[in-house]
Amino acid sequence: FRADSGTVFEYDVPRSGEPVAVGVFDVRGRRVHELFRGAAPAGTHRLPWRDDALRTLASGTYFVRLEAGTFEQTRRIVLVK
Repeated sequence: FRADSGTVFEYDVPRSGEPVAVGVFDVRGRRVHELFRGAAPAGTHRLPWRDDALRTLASGTYFVRLEAGTFEQTRRIVLVK
């Protein structure tokens, strides 16, 4: 699970049909935006953090959480506007 400077998240799904959820959480653990939820085919996927979602959030520290089947990973990101 990687993020690049263009605010695009890249993640790998090992098996087709895995339920995938990618959410953004504030420092208190509250979900502030859901980037994706659904089944995804196996392979590498790129998920842009769309501008409409960015406008709703203030500058600060957030956590992006990926859940794919039984795999879970969380990354810290800093949003600077």
